[in-house]
Amino acid sequence: MVEVHVTTGLKFAELLLLLSILVSSCASHHNLKNEGANYLGGGFRDKKIAPRFYKLTVKTNFSPWTNFSGAQRAWGKRARQLCENKDFESLRVQQDSYNTPAGHLYIISQIKGYILCSGSGLEKKEIERLIAES
Repeated sequence: MVEVHVTTGLKFAELLLLLSILVSSCASHHNLKNEGANYLGGGFRDKKIAPRFYKLTVKTNFSPWTNFSGAQRAWGKRARQLCENKDFESLRVQQDSYNTPAGHLYIISQIKGYILCSGSGLEKKEIERLIAES
């Protein structure tokens, strides 16, 4: 008699790790302002400061490590949307990360700053004033 063993391929722990890597390897393009909180932690929030000038925050989905490359991709994507695929300049950009209340394996990487779209017509002094007031 021949015995046949069927294996499921990935064990549950391996599958969970793979899913974690896939989810955490990207930044969410979830609009936090319009759609509310994202259960994975990621998304973006923007505020129009003046015509063609925006305050922007992007956050990655949680992961066991920082993911600034994902945050940078999300930053660029949202900036291009806000600027209607025209050139833009990133101003006063700050990158940081923090642990969610769930613990140290739930890290969110974020970028905050301002987006100045080409053709805004804003002078440097006006930009500084708007940043100080926002």
